[in-house]
Amino acid sequence: MFRKPLALCIVLLMCISALSLAHAQGGIVQGTPRTPGDAEIPEMTDLLEPKVPENIQKVVIRDDNRTSVNPREHPYTAIALLSVSAPCGCSWETTGFMVSSRGMLTSANSIYCDTHKKFFDAMTAYFGVTPSGEYYYKYNVNGTYWYFDKFLNPKDEADWDVAYLLLDEAVGDIVGNFGLCILSDYDLGMEWVEVAGYGAGGLKSDLGITEVLSEYLVGYDADTADGYLGGPVFDKDGYVYAVNTAFSGTNRDFNVGRRITDDLANAMFEDGLFR
Repeated sequence: MFRKPLALCIVLLMCISALSLAHAQGGIVQGTPRTPGDAEIPEMTDLLEPKVPENIQKVVIRDDNRTSVNPREHPYTAIALLSVSAPCGCSWETTGFMVSSRGMLTSANSIYCDTHKKFFDAMTAYFGVTPSGEYYYKYNVNGTYWYFDKFLNPKDEADWDVAYLLLDEAVGDIVGNFGLCILSDYDLGMEWVEVAGYGAGGLKSDLGITEVLSEYLVGYDADTADGYLGGPVFDKDGYVYAVNTAFSGTNRDFNVGRRITDDLANAMFEDGLFR
């Protein structure tokens, strides 16, 4: 399925990794931090499409601004409220989302305590959370996570504020998952996108227009709130263009996302998220 001629949607990159892979044996394991690398992009269009479980209704996303959304409709069922804690004793809530049966994508800052320079060691994912606190599915996260080593360099942090997890269980088969789409600068500019995340009052979203900022970053004039960090930036067909990572403006009316790029998709494939 190709939405645009220049869009490399649903891409898996298959170069051989020289990095070691940490295997989870229960609990949370940190994989070897990834180093960005170039690779050719073969077209494999059957694994990174949005998938909707048979018992979940798919929502029709319209071109209207909105605040609250129904967390029990796809693709919103694939967005998780993450309750995270680190070994320093700090805890926080953030957002992540499923991109395959066992693959979850979020921001690196969503799993990192910047105050004490510690990555998380415990996480619970709640899917389909209503404003009253009821949820559709709960998963005490076990698996392996990765981030890019450049994230820890202050000058590179914004470009590499992205992380992904390979879960021990096929959570995406229960809640569904988003698709991924790699777009050229030309195709990504001036696109309508939706950004969603768990803030005060439950799962909310807003629509905005994109502006390409760099090879790795895209901006969009959609409102967000605390908790949206790590949420998906996606189109009306459920394809994610970026991970929400930052905001600017007093009303958070201009936001920044880390784009889905070939090096990111390549690393995710090598680490088993789409197998």
